[in-house]
Amino acid sequence: MATTSSGGEWVVNIKPLLSVSHSQLSKHEIPDFTTAIIKCGDEILDHDEQFEPFYSSFVALSSHFLSSSAGNLPKSCFSQVIGACKVLLKFMLRRLNEPNDACTISPKYLMTLIRGLCVGTSSLPKSDIGTFTAMLKSSVAPLAIKETDMDSEEIEQKEVRRSRLDTGCNIFDQLTSVFHEVTFQNSPHKPVQGNSTTCVDSKLPDPMEDAKEIFAKKNLMSLTELEGSTMLLDVCQNLIFIARYTHRYRDTVAGTAFVMPNTLSEALTARNSYMSLLGEISIVWRVFSLPILEPLTPKRLDKIVSIVMSCLYTSMSVAMANSIVNMASTMPIKSSTSAKDEEIDSYGNSIVQKSLEIFDIVSSTVRNSTRAGGNMAQNLNVMAAWLLLRELQAVLALTPSVILERRDYGKSNPTDTTPKKDTPPSSRPGSGKR
Repeated sequence: MATTSSGGEWVVNIKPLLSVSHSQLSKHEIPDFTTAIIKCGDEILDHDEQFEPFYSSFVALSSHFLSSSAGNLPKSCFSQVIGACKVLLKFMLRRLNEPNDACTISPKYLMTLIRGLCVGTSSLPKSDIGTFTAMLKSSVAPLAIKETDMDSEEIEQKEVRRSRLDTGCNIFDQLTSVFHEVTFQNSPHKPVQGNSTTCVDSKLPDPMEDAKEIFAKKNLMSLTELEGSTMLLDVCQNLIFIARYTHRYRDTVAGTAFVMPNTLSEALTARNSYMSLLGEISIVWRVFSLPILEPLTPKRLDKIVSIVMSCLYTSMSVAMANSIVNMASTMPIKSSTSAKDEEIDSYGNSIVQKSLEIFDIVSSTVRNSTRAGGNMAQNLNVMAAWLLLRELQAVLALTPSVILERRDYGKSNPTDTTPKKDTPPSSRPGSGKR
């Protein structure tokens, strides 16, 4: 719980988040904003259950606005910004690994925000920003915020003075920022020209793009320090809906079963889960789109291959279900296509597309890895081709009688040549039966 001494920090800290009229933080807001996050890091990570909606909404908005402001960060406060982002990353990794029912951020949005910090781009649309802002305002706030009633004009005057004097960072951070600048400029992608002083003061052709690269690189380093790559892979492996297809894939490899939708009822049942599947596939896509798959040790590679083949199996099941529905639509039972059906078809197309993109990412990573090598990439492609051939065989075996579940009807009594429609009249009243 926040203490009274930190209440002032919190009042200054949440003030920029209470308005959705802006898309990013201004330069004079960032120093105090990030300083408060670092000082209140323990409270953000460990707090009473009743404050979870407040802190989770705060983390969501803070992550979005910091990633949106990646190209507008003051150089003197870069270390503070990265420290604040590390606190936010730690909170979101905890919620992914240990879900909390009171948390206002769903797993999908947690992964979206993590990716935004590691890429340096905005992660939430304006509608979601308004939603999180409303939840932040309506949630139970820590006691320090209630006890501290600072006048808004006093805060604004303080911000004006900070903007003019640039005293948002403390003196130590400003003095040591020179060494951070030298480190950033000495990256292998940017050659150093002149001495260290020239390096610090020099202007790059596109400073905004360079700041985003530094922001993303430092956050990726923080994610690695927090063992985030391992945690994110574990999250992908334990997703509820994809786990079903993981078991089916393993059964197929073991030769015990190859489960795919075969009938219209099975296809319609599978289509009802498209939205949930797309949400989980999107989580995997966001994780695998980050450069965190290396090092490809045997155990880690086995986990990655299991995840990507499960996604591929999922997309094959989706394609099979759509094929069955399309075949059934040409039969007399065809019903009018509704807007909901078109929406479900859109979900299915997105699932297939993202699954193929995940496979391409993993295939490229394995092919370029010094640990795995080209032979592993060939094995991965062969496994995918074998799985696709199995599905193609299942599609070719589909017939109208199988889709409409009439296969058992014709085989119920092969020796009986009497038409079924002629049997009922004998049991009708007045047929002579007493």
